[in-house]
Amino acid sequence: MSETKNDRHISNRNRKGNTLHPLQKRIILWLAKQGLQTINETAQNTSSHYKATWTAFKSLKKKGLIKKQNVKEYRSRKYPQYWLTMDGLVAALKNGADLHKAKENMQDVLGKHESIDLFFELAVALGKRNLPRFANLFELTEQGEFKLTKLPTMRSSRAKKILKIVKKYPMFRKGVKKSAKEILDLMEE
Repeated sequence: MSETKNDRHISNRNRKGNTLHPLQKRIILWLAKQGLQTINETAQNTSSHYKATWTAFKSLKKKGLIKKQNVKEYRSRKYPQYWLTMDGLVAALKNGADLHKAKENMQDVLGKHESIDLFFELAVALGKRNLPRFANLFELTEQGEFKLTKLPTMRSSRAKKILKIVKKYPMFRKGVKKSAKEILDLMEE
């Protein structure tokens, strides 16, 4: 079977070989709803066996959808707590996670950042089905902040909507202006 240009599009990157098993889907939805969770807490609350949940967590980590964010101490033992990565957040939202609850939990896990507000405002404005397209404009830093890494193609009305929202956030406005200036400087060379 030949690969078409559409198959290579970044929004289709999770379709082939990276589908979610029903338990994995329940886990990412649970994490989006509840915030930081250990494997055992997740197993109990998703009505699944520990071993199956452990295997699903291992697979989700390998796919880059969840990440160890913290350690919970219980009876002098340490248990890793997990939450979603950027791709995991997008997958959870695409699979029906509540935007407002996911935002609230993300702020609990990573702290309040202007970048989180921007991301979720874009999610509301552009709709869940467009999440993969605009999520690829951002990168989640180790400090838990979104960094605008790419500018959208300027031909689309979606890009204009994105830039109109980005204008409200001073931290990102500076980044967009700097990127635009760099592009203009390159054009003049």
